[in-house]
Amino acid sequence: MKKIKLILYFLPVFFFITNCSGSVAHPLTRESNRELLENPPRNQEQLHTGTYYGCVHIPATEFFQKLMVGFERTGESCEVTVHDNNNVEVSFIENPVTVVNTSTDQLQRDIFIGELEYDQVLIVQHHQGEVVSITQTIYDENGYVVYGKSGEGDYIKECHLGMTTSEQLAGRKNCGT
Repeated sequence: MKKIKLILYFLPVFFFITNCSGSVAHPLTRESNRELLENPPRNQEQLHTGTYYGCVHIPATEFFQKLMVGFERTGESCEVTVHDNNNVEVSFIENPVTVVNTSTDQLQRDIFIGELEYDQVLIVQHHQGEVVSITQTIYDENGYVVYGKSGEGDYIKECHLGMTTSEQLAGRKNCGT
């Protein structure tokens, strides 16, 4: 009974927080991505080069986990290497991908995009050029990228680089559940 009361107490707070944060101001679409990839911004921001280690996340399948956090860890490790000119290699993607900044003079975003085979998209989220996560996702049936609150459906896989500083300094590469 206490668990139910606790859930009912935090549910409105959770919905308020999730509806007020993390939305994509202007959703990414197949057309806008292709135009951006064909005509990248002249002052292209550069991601910091280097190799990053993280843990693989996939969309949650269990109802409450999907509702509360939205993902589950697979226990797999992942590796991301950023080369010059925003060329990115991801351990679970077959070929390197060149990504382009989605920011414009009017709208600053913290993501880069690249196109993959099979109508898939690679999203690189960063903070001041430092990679935070890499998401392999799809376009929905309306041509919107499935990412954050944009698009309908689930992303495919994410390499989340959210290890603590001490884990990174210790050389941790294991993502056991």
